[in-house]
Amino acid sequence: MGITERQLERLVSLGHVPAYRIGGQFLRFRGEQLDRLKGQRLADLMAHLDAAAPPLAPWQRARDRVLDFLYFNDFYLVSVALGLALLYLFVRQQ
Repeated sequence: MGITERQLERLVSLGHVPAYRIGGQFLRFRGEQLDRLKGQRLADLMAHLDAAAPPLAPWQRARDRVLDFLYFNDFYLVSVALGLALLYLFVRQQ
């Protein structure tokens, strides 16, 4: 749709985009509802959203990028940490 996840969550919280929560955590959308939002209506909503929200400071944008990285790569980070811990224990016993 050409918008960020944060912008979409804000549109949902303001009631401009219909969404359904699954497990209180994940947002789900119906395809036909999103198709209706594309085009001019979405551009109007984004203009309204941008006017209402103050711009993010550089440290907030960096924080959001780091949090997104950790959120989407947490499995790999934990796997590497466990692998290194097991390797350390294996080398230490010898």
